[in-house]
Amino acid sequence: MAFDDGLVGLVAAAEFRIVAVVIDKLRVRESYGDAAAHPYHLAIGSSATAGSSTT
Repeated sequence: MAFDDGLVGLVAAAEFRIVAVVIDKLRVRESYGDAAAHPYHLAIGSSATAGSSTT
């Protein structure tokens, strides 16, 4: 119980923002072709997608 209380207190005191992104992978692939290999990188505006194998 003490751990839970401590964790809730830590999260409550932290300053952060949550950003949610929904990706229609089929539509992105149709629009961007091969550049859509990493739609999450497109969502955050990253141009460093070459050579990455993370999807």
